[in-house]
Amino acid sequence: IKIVPENVHLGELVRRVAGEQQAQLPELQLEIEEHGDLTGAWDPGRLAQVVSNLLGNAVKHGSRLEAIRIGLDGSQSATVRLAVSNAGTIPESSPQRLFEPFHGRETGSRPESGLGLGLYIVQQIVSAHGGSVESNSDQSERTTFVFELPRHAGQ
Repeated sequence: IKIVPENVHLGELVRRVAGEQQAQLPELQLEIEEHGDLTGAWDPGRLAQVVSNLLGNAVKHGSRLEAIRIGLDGSQSATVRLAVSNAGTIPESSPQRLFEPFHGRETGSRPESGLGLGLYIVQQIVSAHGGSVESNSDQSERTTFVFELPRHAGQ
């Protein structure tokens, strides 16, 4: 995936994308928490796609009764982290398979569940920036997707 880095404030980008999601789903509960310096040289269009895919995934697979939490951490000098957390868990057998293309189209998936490319695209965009992405479910019955980016794409 080709990226075109420019100066970006990740907090501003996340608030914009979150606002777009809330305009489509006014009942959507979002909590955004920001810490540290959230600036870097990234491709804003591609990162907006990552945030949109992660939020869409949280809406689709999470509980509407609990808020989706977005945490931004720019307290490290070399990297910035973003976490999107929603109520619900991932089956233990599939956390890494979530990032494989067409995973969502396996047997038993709903026809309206999409092509199964959203998390694959997230992983590809984050990797193109030189970053990493992972998922986990915890004892509190929440699932979290975390990506970490170097402050300057490709480093």
